[in-house]
Amino acid sequence: MNLVNSFFLTLSIRFIVLLLGIVSGVIVARTLGPEGRGTFTAITVIVGLLVQFGTFGIQDFNSIQSVKDKKSIPFLIGNSLLFGFITSSILIAVSIFFTIRYPSFFLHNIDTELFIIALAALPFLLISSHLQNILIGTKKIIGYNIVQLVYQGVFLCGTVFLLVGYFALPGLIWWYLFASIIALFAVIFFLRTRFSFWGNFLLFKKGISFGLKSYIVSICAFLIIRMNIFLINFFLGSEQTGFYSAALSIAEFIYIFPSIFGILIVPRLIEYAAHSEKYTILLGKIIAYCMSAIIGVIFLFSHEIITLLYGEKFQASHPVLIILLWAVFFYSISNVFFCFFTSRGLPRFVFFLWIPPVALSILLAVILIPTRGIVGAAWSSFFIYFLIFLSHVIAFKLYTKTRVRDFFILSKEEIGIVKQIIVKYFFSFKRHDVCP
Repeated sequence: MNLVNSFFLTLSIRFIVLLLGIVSGVIVARTLGPEGRGTFTAITVIVGLLVQFGTFGIQDFNSIQSVKDKKSIPFLIGNSLLFGFITSSILIAVSIFFTIRYPSFFLHNIDTELFIIALAALPFLLISSHLQNILIGTKKIIGYNIVQLVYQGVFLCGTVFLLVGYFALPGLIWWYLFASIIALFAVIFFLRTRFSFWGNFLLFKKGISFGLKSYIVSICAFLIIRMNIFLINFFLGSEQTGFYSAALSIAEFIYIFPSIFGILIVPRLIEYAAHSEKYTILLGKIIAYCMSAIIGVIFLFSHEIITLLYGEKFQASHPVLIILLWAVFFYSISNVFFCFFTSRGLPRFVFFLWIPPVALSILLAVILIPTRGIVGAAWSSFFIYFLIFLSHVIAFKLYTKTRVRDFFILSKEEIGIVKQIIVKYFFSFKRHDVCP
């Protein structure tokens, strides 16, 4: 399956997945209100942060190694299972300790019992994250997408139970755990291969060596995206967290388009390294043009979209959404350049494109959230994403000696490629072209 076929397949299923996610979010918001939605979002964000901390970049190594050496896949699966279980056990123990010892700081405005229930989903989410990238590396794109669909579909059923009054927020947390378990079994089903439970230590050591580089960047990216949720909940409470998370959900929805490219292009950039620079620039421009059009439409109807999805009481989310839309625009383009650097083994200078912005992001949020509220949080995100975009463009230019005009203007060859995409819907490049 070539890249464009994979893209449109993933786009179609991911659109359904995100649509189900929005429906779930709407049900949670309308049933529990801003405060209840804020509490649920804060809990799942903390669990998601723990998942990010527990990966150590293994999932990125799995994706690349499964492309390079098919015989290593059984050991990759074994390493993922064993490492995921050990790491999640340690993270759960540490989290419970801090929850009990420092509840007023670690879980400000959050019920301790609900958080501990949600923690039980950690090993399933962590192992599933490792294994899904093997599906990508082995080009089992259909299986990868169905796993996403299964998880979101199961979780939607839980929100329906919430809507009809079968259970409240605690029941939804339990259902979140159940959906995580089902998703892991779905990944294992689609892998359909034998595995070595004890893994391979040398391969694991190699994976950690490579993975730690992408791990640091992944942690930085996640902190920039999600840290505002934690800080808003800490400074302003669950209700304001609910307003911000509603706007963030819509902004993340439009990230579907560039995120799919991020998932699919790294194996191609590795396989066709000779043309990866040319390919990266083309993708960056396509994403920039498409995202501008999408954001423009949402900008015009932003009030109506928020009212339709969440109701009049969520109008406080509107100014936040407008700012976050353009923050996501810059982040989307940055992601293309980051994928290129990932395919080149993540040169050391890439860390300096991410670590300073994280520190600055936290500093800005701590200053702006208490004084400017959720709008201040949105502006801090916008500034940081623009800074990351600018630094990636400069780094790519210096690394590849690309001309400045090439970042903005489509060449005749690129226009021809875009026409092929539009006319034929899918295409296959030959070896001497840009990429398959």
